[in-house]
Amino acid sequence: MYQRSNDVPLGTPMNIASSSLLLLLLAQITHKKPGKFTHMMGDVHIYDDQFELIKEQLKRESYAEPHMIINHEIHDLTDLETWVSHEDFRLENYKHHDEIKFPFAA
Repeated sequence: MYQRSNDVPLGTPMNIASSSLLLLLLAQITHKKPGKFTHMMGDVHIYDDQFELIKEQLKRESYAEPHMIINHEIHDLTDLETWVSHEDFRLENYKHHDEIKFPFAA
């Protein structure tokens, strides 16, 4: 994925999660093994009032990766458009640190 502009602490986590889910869904629909998600960013933003919080986040140890379980009855894009709901997805072994409240810069 190439992203032209990004507020790193607020946008990046959601962009990684949503694009990775799209990769998993497309792999399932096409009967392929998902590859690696690569995220390239052009104009990245870390604002002055976010800098110390970013340094705090970088000190944290990473946890083991969680595992996304997708309903195996999802076979094509029509399924996604017509009947799939949040109940067709389950995230297992997700562990997270305490929240860091990054300020939003408008």
